[in-house]
Amino acid sequence: MSKVQLLFPHQLFQDRNYDCKCYLVEEFLFFKQYNFHKQKLAFHRASMKYFDLGEVQFNQGPDPADLLGRYNPREFAFDVTYSTLLTEHISIGGSLRYIHSNLTGYLSTNSFDARPGNSVAVD
Repeated sequence: MSKVQLLFPHQLFQDRNYDCKCYLVEEFLFFKQYNFHKQKLAFHRASMKYFDLGEVQFNQGPDPADLLGRYNPREFAFDVTYSTLLTEHISIGGSLRYIHSNLTGYLSTNSFDARPGNSVAVD
């Protein structure tokens, strides 16, 4: 049997030992009924996703003897998010994500040169 902890907004800044899954309950009445400092209410998050696609064999054509090489493609993304309550009805937030995709390594043939892709996204 697993345990679950329900958190209400007025409990966010209390010292507690959370040794189980926690869920934040955002009911409108809690923002009106309890008096807590609304400027302290901010959420932030950071995450990283990593994908390892295993070993891939690159061939020049359909014949397996035309081997160009073997490679282990990898991708990862790192993102950071922050949001806060400005007034009773207005909040603001933003996200930043960096993505690196290296599907072919530095594979080079007569017709093309492949390089890793990098990208940044902002919301």
